Amino acid sequence: MNAPQHAKSYHQRIRAVALTCLSLLLCASAFAEDNLTWDWRYEGNGVSAFGTLMTSAQPVQGAYYRILSVSGTRNAKRIKQLTADGEAIPLNTGYPVDNLIALDGSLTGSGFGFETADRQYVNAYAKQTSNGMTVFEVFTEPASSLFNEQSIRFSAHPQNRPRPRQPQRP
Repeated sequence: MNAPQHAKSYHQRIRAVALTCLSLLLCASAFAEDNLTWDWRYEGNGVSAFGTLMTSAQPVQGAYYRILSVSGTRNAKRIKQLTADGEAIPLNTGYPVDNLIALDGSLTGSGFGFETADRQYVNAYAKQTSNGMTVFEVFTEPASSLFNEQSIRFSAHPQNRPRPRQPQRP
């Protein structure tokens, strides 16, 4: 390959990489706009947690929105990651999370789960009790086999409101 052809080929590759990066950036910003950001918090006996959730912008199961990520702290410990849909937190086998939340901030019977930076795990979920719908926290620490379940006062609300779904054109 002579020098002019090599230079042309090099510039074509650079242009292709730049266009790919621009496309990815535009897709990422569109994806971010198609999500909802929520503020959430809960308190209970000796526990306090708060932070933000990122959910789908449109309901995925009835009136529920899929939680895509979680951040914040639980008792001053940084929340590291969301538990995957269909997985249970350690020491709570048989109770997988579904990571769903309603626009009014209510959780399902499976709830959402997360891991803290110091390898503690939490599953917050709702359950019908004699006092009405109650939210519980299951807390586990596998290293010490610690398991605790207690009722909590949970609240969550979106920072931005979902946009109405645009009608599909035929």
